[in-house]
Amino acid sequence: MNVNPANTSNCNADWQITNIYRTQWKNISVPFKTYFLQGEKQFYVFNKNFGGGFFLLHENSGVLKFSTTQIVLSGAYHEKINFNSFHFGFQIGYLSKALSFDAVTLPDQYDVYSGYFNSQLESGDYFSNENTNNLVLNTGFIWKKEYENVKPLVGFAIYNFNNPRYSLLESSDNVVNTRKVIHTEVEINLTKSIRTIPIIIYNNQRKASEILIGNMIKFNYKLGDELKVNDFFAGLYFRTGFDRVSDAIILSGGFEIQNLTLSLSYDYTVSSVKYINSNAGAIEIMLRYRGIYTNLDKSKRKCVRF
Repeated sequence: MNVNPANTSNCNADWQITNIYRTQWKNISVPFKTYFLQGEKQFYVFNKNFGGGFFLLHENSGVLKFSTTQIVLSGAYHEKINFNSFHFGFQIGYLSKALSFDAVTLPDQYDVYSGYFNSQLESGDYFSNENTNNLVLNTGFIWKKEYENVKPLVGFAIYNFNNPRYSLLESSDNVVNTRKVIHTEVEINLTKSIRTIPIIIYNNQRKASEILIGNMIKFNYKLGDELKVNDFFAGLYFRTGFDRVSDAIILSGGFEIQNLTLSLSYDYTVSSVKYINSNAGAIEIMLRYRGIYTNLDKSKRKCVRF
C-alpha cells in the first residue's frame, strides 16, 4: 500500500503483516536507516469487498539526525466484474519531520584559538522549530485483467494531494509537493510452475522523477504433502530517470513457505555517488506473514484471489 493506496488488502490472504528494515550507504559515518511496519485486513460489508490497514514508517538520515515519521491509515474498495478487477484506495495520515542541531556546528561557531569548530560557542543563527507536523492525504486506483496465462495491471496514485506545509522556518511557505505514481506490471505464466512479472514504476514530484524497471521470476512447487505450495523468486531492476543516467541496479530474491515470505534486496550504486559509497547503496530485508481464517468454509469464501 506504500506504492498505491488501492493495494490495501489486495492480496491472496484475509490479513497480512509486513515488516521491512533498510540501511543505506553503510560506508558513510552515519548510514541512513528505514523502519517500516504494515498491517492490513480484508472484510465485507453487504457482500462488498473492502480492505483496511495501516503503516508506520520511520527514517533516520545522516549526522543531522534528520528523521521522517509517518503514521497512515488506509482503506480500499475491491470490485471484480467478469475478469476485470477494480481497486480504489484512500489514505489519511500523520507526517512528522524533525532535525537535530546538537550534532552540527555552524560557520560562526569556528574557534579561532583552537582552529576547530566548537558547538559550545553561541551561534547567531536561530531556528524556531526543530520539527514540523502535518496531515497527509493520498489516493489511488488499480485495474487488473485476468486472462488464462496473462494478468496485466495498471495503477495510478497521488500522494500529498493536500500539499501540507513543510518547513522548519515559521516564515516559510514551503509545501510538500504532490507526488504522482504510475505503475504497471504483467504476470505471465510461462509454465505451470514458472511465472515472469515485468514491472515499471514511475514517480514524479515537481521537477524530480524516478523510474524503476525490471523483472521478477517466480518458481512454484511443493516441498511435500504437508506443506502448501511455495514460491521462490528472484528479480533484477534498474532505477533511473528521464533526465539522468542510471542510479542503481537492484538485485532481489526470496522465498515463500506456507504463509511466511522472506526477501532480501540489494542496491548497487552505478551513478557518480559510487565514488562516495563504493557502490554500496542499500540493503533491505522484508518479512511478511499472511493469515487465512481456518474456521471458515473455504469453498464458500467470497475473497477475491489475485
